[in-house]
Amino acid sequence: MEITTTSERPFQRLALDIVGPLPITESGNRFILTMQDDLTKYSYAIPTKRYYPIEEPPSPRIL
Repeated sequence: MEITTTSERPFQRLALDIVGPLPITESGNRFILTMQDDLTKYSYAIPTKRYYPIEEPPSPRIL
């Protein structure tokens, strides 16, 4: 069993993932960038047209 630590405040630790490739939507999106806060479990999803490396998020709305 692995011992893990829990965040002490919101947005201290985030989990990011890319879902896809999915069928292309009418807006041309093919991937979904997902984010979940470790403490609050708040989740956010952003549709994107292409895969973005995590170092280059598609939107400043997350940061």
